[in-house]
Parts: sequence; structure tokens; C-alpha cells
Amino acid sequence: MESLRAPTLAEFLVWENGQDGKHEFTDGEVIAFAGGTNRHNLIAANVISGLRTTLRAGCRATGSDTKIIGSSWSRYPDVVVTCDERDTLDLAHVAHPTLIAEVLSEGTHGIDREDKLDEYRSLSSLREYLLVDSRRRWIQIVRRSGDEWVISLPIREEAVHLRASTSCCRSTRSTGTPACNVRYCRLYSRINSPTRLRTGTPYVLHS
Repeated sequence: MESLRAPTLAEFLVWENGQDGKHEFTDGEVIAFAGGTNRHNLIAANVISGLRTTLRAGCRATGSDTKIIGSSWSRYPDVVVTCDERDTLDLAHVAHPTLIAEVLSEGTHGIDREDKLDEYRSLSSLREYLLVDSRRRWIQIVRRSGDEWVISLPIREEAVHLRASTSCCRSTRSTGTPACNVRYCRLYSRINSPTRLRTGTPYVLHS
């Protein structure tokens, strides 16, 4: 891969457009985007299919070919949900995501839970960050609540409730109110994983 010396984000984006493969950018560093394992990719596909059944018209869930560009970084999340009309299908990136999901693996879980969390929560449009572990049945949601971000880990309910993303959700037949509820088992469909962990105590991330 051609190397870049201390590039700016703008320089990186121009450079990447001329490359065959995908690359991420953070803190002036260019990182080749590596593909995931079959298990990783299957869980990401499960998340997308589960979300698509709950989204209202005008919203879409896409996979890791969708680029997110921040103020000084560029990433390819495993799953992105947007309902913003400005994120048209003609664009190569999404600028106004409501929800981002990452599938954790042995080599990425630290970056997904730390570096990417800090980057993603800088996006004013983002309401929830969903983390799904590929090594065990473990799901965490980081949710915007006013000016703060609240983490509860791990989730044990039969369904994963995306409470901060209701603007993207279709109304349920039972209540008539918008709700994005994805069955826990659906996210791990066709995956042989260990049992779930105990629920942790919610805590708050301050901006």
C-alpha cells in the first residue's frame, strides 16, 4: 500500500478515492481495512436484517461498505442506520447516522469500545451505538441521553430495545407507537456461541 506522511483528512479522502481497497483514517494514521471472519460477517448480516424489519419508510441499514466521515477521522462501521434525506443513495458516505453498530472480535474489541466510541459520539446525529460480540453472547448499547451518553452492559432481555432511535422505527401493532426491538436470538442466528453474561450496572459517559 502506498504510504502517506502525516496526511490531513482531506488529503486522505482524495488519496483513498484512487485506491482499490478500503482504508480508515484516525489521528493522522492510515489503516488498511481488513475483512472480518465468517462469524463476524454473519453477525453483521444478522444485525442488518434484524434492523430492516423495524425501520420506517425512508430509513435504511447498510453494511461495511458505507463510510462515515468525522471531523478528523474516517471509518467503515459494520452497520449504519440513517433516515436523513441528506444521506442520499448517490453519496459514497453517510454524514448523519442515527445508529452505528460494530461486531467485536479479538483484534478489534478494544478499538471498538474505546477509540471508535469517542469518535462516533462526536456525531451530533448519532443516538445509539450498538456493540455485538462475536466471541460470546454479549451485547452492549451506548445511548445518548441529553448531553450525556449512558452505557448498560451486557443486555440479557429477549429483545434488544433501541430506545433512543425511535425516530427511525415503524409503529408496532401492539402499541401503535414507534419501536425498534430486535430479538436477541436473531442477532446470533446460526452462530454457536457461549451463554450470555450477567447484566451490569448502567453508567454515564460525560462529554
